[in-house]
Amino acid sequence: MPRVLINLRIPSLTVKQDVEAPRRVDNSMTRFMKTIEVPAIPKVGDTLAMTADALPVTFACIVKRSDWDDRENMFIVSCSYGKASIPEHDYRALVGSPDWSAKSLL
Repeated sequence: MPRVLINLRIPSLTVKQDVEAPRRVDNSMTRFMKTIEVPAIPKVGDTLAMTADALPVTFACIVKRSDWDDRENMFIVSCSYGKASIPEHDYRALVGSPDWSAKSLL
């Protein structure tokens, strides 16, 4: 099975827990990366079921593009979070998950 690098874009959100005043988290310049094995290289529009360590269920992400990267020596599959908004507990699980790494685009 081929290995691909998932490049996940998630929506921005307002964090309310553990903070005196709610704060906005802008995720427009952050991507979450994870290497996975897939049965075949995903096509644009495919939905992938992704996991994070602290989440008991999978979450959907939608493939936006798949490109070969010579430096990584694998396909990079660019995805967006499957819903218009991300629940705060899912966001915290993704950020705290050891199998995902956050990468700033700046």
